[in-house]
Amino acid sequence: MIRNESYSADSVDEDLDVIYSREYLIGVRDNFIEENGDLLIKEIKIEGIRKTDRTIILKEAGILEGDRLSEFDPHRFVNRLKKKNIFSEIKIYYTKEDDSVIINTYLREKWTLIPLPMFYSNGEKTMYGIYIVETNFLGYGKTLVGGAALSKDDKSIVIGYMDSSIYDTRFAANIFFLYRDVVVENCTMDKFIFGEYKVKQKIFSTDIGWSFTDEIKGFISGGYLTSDVDPGYKDSLNPPQSENFYRYGAYLGLNFLEYYEYLFYGFRSMVRFYTYTSSNENNTYRVINYEIDYSHKLFSYHKITLFSSGSKGNRPILIQERLGGKNGSRTLTAGNIPSDDYINYSIIYEYPLFKLKYGAITILLLWEQGIYSNDDSKNNIYYGPGAGLLFYLKRIAFPAVGFNYGVNLKTKENEFSANVSSRF
Repeated sequence: MIRNESYSADSVDEDLDVIYSREYLIGVRDNFIEENGDLLIKEIKIEGIRKTDRTIILKEAGILEGDRLSEFDPHRFVNRLKKKNIFSEIKIYYTKEDDSVIINTYLREKWTLIPLPMFYSNGEKTMYGIYIVETNFLGYGKTLVGGAALSKDDKSIVIGYMDSSIYDTRFAANIFFLYRDVVVENCTMDKFIFGEYKVKQKIFSTDIGWSFTDEIKGFISGGYLTSDVDPGYKDSLNPPQSENFYRYGAYLGLNFLEYYEYLFYGFRSMVRFYTYTSSNENNTYRVINYEIDYSHKLFSYHKITLFSSGSKGNRPILIQERLGGKNGSRTLTAGNIPSDDYINYSIIYEYPLFKLKYGAITILLLWEQGIYSNDDSKNNIYYGPGAGLLFYLKRIAFPAVGFNYGVNLKTKENEFSANVSSRF
């Protein structure tokens, strides 16, 4: 058996951004073919896994034993595995054996069973909680999440399950249940409160989807929501009427991202269309919304992102979307501004401040602008700069955590939002 050391990831500097690049991965494969010929694949060996079932890894390779090596796309293979967010390192090298080739894959698994403390603040309200997240359930890459959060006036419980490949098919499913007993404030952009009420909500949601390709997925969606407004709440101000809603609709997701060590680059978008039917006089409400962003890789893996989101609808305030504290509305108070119609955009620059052995710290700089409307306030324009700090952990399977600071130049207000929680 001859191992071609010159084609091993172990023989390059431990710059994992480089060894995850298309140029490097395709180059290593093509160099091997140039020197040894386009050999038949004898075996795909997998090393390093302890929990993950090898069948879900072999499925992502896109080739079978007996295929030619030129039919193997190592960049696509690595990208599929990175997208699962359960491996901290992925390395590929090739070994010639007689007149065939062995594809050796070394994987290091992340810690996927995560007891995740949660802290959330929008400057007005602070919540604490704990979530348990398993992103590699039984070794098959399924996600389970459950947890609770509390504040002075609020409490919530969530249970969810996400399956990106049911029984190893192109079918996917998501199921979530959420219970909330919360005090809701509705305010304007300059923090004038025009509504306050206490509500108990129970939300059940399920999605059934199909992967047309690796990059394109479509879902049909259904759900049921109960909203019981407390008529005895002492600080009530313009409370809405209690309502129950059936929800049905569909959404389409596109994901053409390329994943490196921490950051990702490329295009992705989501378009959703939902219909809500109310138990009150069978009123029907419709809404369509979208999110779209494109991230471009600059020098030294710096990242610039163009982001936009928007919505058009006619929902009652109980189920209107709440802006603030997220892409496109970081300069608005998080969680307190209801909206049916809005559109925004932002330009985000992210660059690595430190790359450490067990993670990375990046800085965000952004500019955003948007406009929104609701039943009480029309055509509110906002804009301003912002900044943030993000922490990426290499060995733990959840996204970056950190905080954001924005300045609304229209209202002259400073907005701070922070969270440490999962975003599955």
